Amino acid sequence: MQERSDQIQRRAYNLYERPHTLGVFYRQARALARRSSPEMMEVLVGLASDHEVEPRVRSVCAMAVLDRAGIRPIDFGPDEAKDEGFDFNPRDYSPEELDQIEECRADLSPPAFH
Repeated sequence: MQERSDQIQRRAYNLYERPHTLGVFYRQARALARRSSPEMMEVLVGLASDHEVEPRVRSVCAMAVLDRAGIRPIDFGPDEAKDEGFDFNPRDYSPEELDQIEECRADLSPPAFH
């Protein structure tokens, strides 16, 4: 048993020290990955799009798809934040439109507490 363990350790050391010995296996593995890529991408997209799949699995698959598509998150700094509020100018609206806006605003506003 010890002899087998020594052989495995020597082989692992040789592969680590001389990675060119992995050339054939590495090329075969890369070729297999390239052939399987379209199908695997469809699996990732399918899992990310399936609403019955656990949310954690969906998020990991979605990130994998975006990573492989070359889409990276943008770093966000708090000092870059801008208040892009809506500037409401009543002069831009007709009286009828203003009445409609007021009705919608009243429907969306929470009830006042007295």
